[in-house]
Amino acid sequence: TEIYTLSLHDALPISSARKVLAAKNRLGLLLNRTVDIARISDILASPQSRTLAQEIADRSITVAKDEQQLLPVDPTLYPRIFSLALTPDLESSPASIFQAEMRKRFPGARMLWANARISDDLMKEVEKAIAESDVIVCATLIRLVSGQNTSPLPPAQRILFDKLMASRKPLIWVSFGNPYVFRLIPQVGTYL
Repeated sequence: TEIYTLSLHDALPISSARKVLAAKNRLGLLLNRTVDIARISDILASPQSRTLAQEIADRSITVAKDEQQLLPVDPTLYPRIFSLALTPDLESSPASIFQAEMRKRFPGARMLWANARISDDLMKEVEKAIAESDVIVCATLIRLVSGQNTSPLPPAQRILFDKLMASRKPLIWVSFGNPYVFRLIPQVGTYL
């Protein structure tokens, strides 16, 4: 038996506690509290799990703003699409799945990514891609960090983002992770 100590501050309201207990009961967690490690991949790879995961992913996409009515992107109106992925980490090839999906839907799109280190050559390549594009899709992969007081975009990426804005090209900003990054540059007209 496990004993939990809660202060009054930590306690859930009674209605919330009832909902949690009802969900645990519905899932049978009160009777079967352990997970069969050997069966995890079978359960996760099941058609039902894949369908549920796709449904959750589809329903999680939120268009927060679309002032210029750029969505859905019409490649006949914007044949030259530039997709840029940014992460403040040192990850190589951030948003690779997103970029692959963009490439499937828009085979002629130009794809670039930048992590915390942006070389002068990469900056020039981005500037060229901006100039040659009709619409820009910029995906940011920024984790939400509690108590973070600094800007989630490193200075070099902020400069790069300022170049995107200065181009006056239609810009679609897709945030993976921290939705509060939109506050950094509120003049962007389309947020997902």
